[in-house]
Amino acid sequence: MGRILPILTAQIADNPRTDWCNTIETLRRDWQERMAVETGCDRGPISPQFLVRTLQDAVDPHAVIALDVGDHFVWFTRVRSVGCLGRRVEHPAELAGALREVLDANKPVLVDVLTTNVIPPGTKP
Repeated sequence: MGRILPILTAQIADNPRTDWCNTIETLRRDWQERMAVETGCDRGPISPQFLVRTLQDAVDPHAVIALDVGDHFVWFTRVRSVGCLGRRVEHPAELAGALREVLDANKPVLVDVLTTNVIPPGTKP
């Protein structure tokens, strides 16, 4: 791996793929504009879009976040039983503060966020 990485890195540096990068940036901006409508909801229950937007605002842009949509209650209680910080969030007003709290904890954290797929009134799917 040590000898291959410099070769691959050099090949990437020589090919900036400007057109592709511009296309991706345009798609990203369009997506953010579309999601802005759905992330502005500040009443419960929490929409997945609101959760993602709040996470984007709270964490380092290079952070890695793992998601699990399995049986969250079982995992929540298991992780809490070994001493990790656990925080349940059910209303949008609690989300930003809860994320700041767990990010400052400096130890393993599990956050259980109650979400819904309900589209906010006045928006189009």
